[in-house]
Amino acid sequence: VAGGIEDNDKVLSHAAEIAKVALELLGQSTHFITPNKPKYRLKLRIGIHTGHVIGGIIQRPNRLPRYRLFGDTIKIVYSLIHNTGALMIHLSEATNTLLQEVGGFHTEPYKILNLTPMGLTQTYCLFEDDMGYAEGNTEPFFKIFDRRENISFGV
Repeated sequence: VAGGIEDNDKVLSHAAEIAKVALELLGQSTHFITPNKPKYRLKLRIGIHTGHVIGGIIQRPNRLPRYRLFGDTIKIVYSLIHNTGALMIHLSEATNTLLQEVGGFHTEPYKILNLTPMGLTQTYCLFEDDMGYAEGNTEPFFKIFDRRENISFGV
């Protein structure tokens, strides 16, 4: 999921909206039931970074064209995802700074990582309790996804 691709003048609101989406996805992922494995629960790992990207349509031979994002921001997000545990939202320092400026988000320092090209950087975890996305406040998500058949998620 990407925010602010077309309008990077509102970086604060885009960071906050992506954080809210991540909290919703994480909160609901534990309730998602796979029909062929009813005891299995999704264990998402989410990484969020704020930075520049380049987008373009890529077409491989014998495949449909696809829109892709490229750049250091994408590499950093993959590093954040790779270096976090299940059911966690891992933030870069840049995103954490924006969320603190917006206010209302509960983050805590997590790890110091060597994120290319930024070098050693403090990273943070985002928690749901301050925003009211804890269990019981999931109405908007269920209104969108109340039909459970043929739903695919890609994170």
